[in-house]
Amino acid sequence: MEVQEFPVYETLANSPEVIDSLIKKLSGNQLSAVVFTSSYAVDVLFTKGSFSEIEVQEALKHTNVCSLGPTTTKTLNLRGIQVDVQSKSIAINPLLEEIKEWLEKQRAAQLL
Repeated sequence: MEVQEFPVYETLANSPEVIDSLIKKLSGNQLSAVVFTSSYAVDVLFTKGSFSEIEVQEALKHTNVCSLGPTTTKTLNLRGIQVDVQSKSIAINPLLEEIKEWLEKQRAAQLL
């Protein structure tokens, strides 16, 4: 097994340009997953860029959506977004473990 290093998370500014860039990457299948750590983060994605709510919803269909806890998941669901992985706690480390396990299951399923 090969170990590959990658940044676990990156905090981005709330500028419309940054939000639009993220949405374009999501639409272009350039990101394997997006992790929402708060309802605020969900609202920023949907309101700070120049894309419509429908365009953001469509962009998120191109990636795996992960949520930190039930409150963030509820906000995503209210925006019409299906969550692939939801942390059972509100701590980031358990969420990262759950994402890792989920991705390993997805990879194993693809090999069958």
